Amino acid sequence: MTYDAIWPSLCCLVIIFFVVSTPLFRAADSPPHSSQSRVDILDGLRGFLALGVFFQHAAIYHDFIKSAQWNPPPRLYGLMGEVGVAFFFMITGFLFWSQLIRSQGKPSWLRLYLGRIFRIGPLYIFACLSLTLTVLIIKRFHIVVTPIKLVQQIVPWLMLGAGPGGDINGYAGTNLILCGVTWTLRYEWLFYGSLFITAFAARSRLGQLLCPALGLLIAMTYTAVREFSHKPHFSSVYISLFCSGMLVATVRAHLPELRSGPRLSSCIAILLLSILFTIFKTSCAFVPIIILSVTFFLFASGASLFDLLVRRPAKRLGDISFGIYLLQGLVLFAVFSSRSLRALTLESPVYFWLIILLCAVLLVSLATLTHSLIERPGIRLGSYFLEQLRSRKLLHFPQFRALGTQGARVTPESWF
Repeated sequence: MTYDAIWPSLCCLVIIFFVVSTPLFRAADSPPHSSQSRVDILDGLRGFLALGVFFQHAAIYHDFIKSAQWNPPPRLYGLMGEVGVAFFFMITGFLFWSQLIRSQGKPSWLRLYLGRIFRIGPLYIFACLSLTLTVLIIKRFHIVVTPIKLVQQIVPWLMLGAGPGGDINGYAGTNLILCGVTWTLRYEWLFYGSLFITAFAARSRLGQLLCPALGLLIAMTYTAVREFSHKPHFSSVYISLFCSGMLVATVRAHLPELRSGPRLSSCIAILLLSILFTIFKTSCAFVPIIILSVTFFLFASGASLFDLLVRRPAKRLGDISFGIYLLQGLVLFAVFSSRSLRALTLESPVYFWLIILLCAVLLVSLATLTHSLIERPGIRLGSYFLEQLRSRKLLHFPQFRALGTQGARVTPESWF
């Protein structure tokens, strides 16, 4: 066994899957709802994507412990994290563009944005406060900057990922305590903001197709040009991923019959992912994006990987996936703060991967706990706040009327 071997992480993944299937993680179960099966598959996929990002950072941690340098991970682990983030962006594009298609480009904007704030905000604030507390503990609560400066350093971290957070209280590399995962939220918020404009295109069937198709074409062309000149431009890659998810949403909405059997789709999806992980060094390139887009279409069309993604453990992992993604750095940092565990890690790859397994179990346990105590209450609070706004004259103004057009009560599980 070596530190960069791929099979230990796969073994850890199998063990986690069976651990999460036990009644101890029953708190992660979501209330019954009537979503379509293809969305259930995407929900089940989320947990594996978040764990893929976790194993990427776990692979980085060995060198981080040795040299205190955040170096790129081995190729397969780098791909594991990149593919996880890529599918997350596609899922976001798919879900929100589907919502705009259903509402004919006239969604309840208040519900949409409140849903995002109360879905992301509570756990994100918890993570950032934990980050700040960790820095203070490291500094033994000695404030090395002025109180005003300290507040100025903390505030960007509390902006729900919309702005980059810097070092706090003179601790270099503060963002590495969270493994730097909050960068993806900036792109998510930019995408949410773009919906104000793209919603106009969603008011017609032609616009629902042309908007994501043209966006994908332009972004992919720019990606190919930059790739050819050996100057990659990652923003165009991320735009391509969002547009790809949106395009899949359009196809699924208007051509639901365009699908193959779940077993054949699962086989093709596995084959495409195998090709990606075998041949390519990165997923942030022209051809890998095409492979990922086709694979995502298969998942959205019913490729459940032979029912793996619709099993209860997968659904549980999917429900707590945001916690797995956001809190992984805190768990890794806390565990490897122990000198004895760091020494044991450097002694043998076997010890290293056993400690990573311990981290993974602690992470899914913490994510389950915070899902029950922070995420769900936060969603319920958002639902209550929305109901209070609906009951007041504020929502009787024209700009808010769309909120009540569906006539259905907002429930926590109905929020993305």
